[in-house]
Amino acid sequence: MDLERLREIFREESSSEKIKIVEPNFYEEIAVYISELRRKLEEFRDSDDPERDIIEDEIRSVRRVVEDIFKLRLRKIVRNANFKANGLEIEMEGLTPEEDELFQNLVNAIARARKKVLSCLYGKVEENEEEKKIYRMDEKDEEESPSESTAEVQEEFRESGNEKGYILVKVVKEIPPFVGIDGRSYALNREDVVMLPKEHAELLIQKGVVLPLKMR
Repeated sequence: MDLERLREIFREESSSEKIKIVEPNFYEEIAVYISELRRKLEEFRDSDDPERDIIEDEIRSVRRVVEDIFKLRLRKIVRNANFKANGLEIEMEGLTPEEDELFQNLVNAIARARKKVLSCLYGKVEENEEEKKIYRMDEKDEEESPSESTAEVQEEFRESGNEKGYILVKVVKEIPPFVGIDGRSYALNREDVVMLPKEHAELLIQKGVVLPLKMR
């Protein structure tokens, strides 16, 4: 492990929507690397050798790059935990043990909170048999208004100025209610036409849950 390798990982992590696969002992290797640098630094404790400044700068750079890598990975972990807690089939590969524990804890915490909120809104909420700790709405709102037409949905978003970053889709399978990365709550039924944030839409398209529609 060295600084150049860490910078390469950062570039790869920042250029992909998927989390980069790293070794299980990724953070342990970084700890060893920093320890080695600190040991070298001790050799120049009472010295004015320029090498001391070089090592100190490398330690600062390593810490900064690793923090940036973790922030990127954390963002993806939180996003996918939200997807899974809302009933979508998500497989997270390439996580370190620390990150995997965080992911599972987030999924469970979001699912519990979701169950409580939906219980307030709809009453009965039951456990999903396929995902023991994932919950879905058991009852539909019978008074929910019918979905808008494709043209109406597009026009609404154009007028609001929020069209960028969204994809127009048609729902072909039932989707458990979820909170999008845009902070909006989505409760969608089959045949609904809706503009979804790009991240959600692309994942649901891959799962065959929604179909992309052409913008007019």
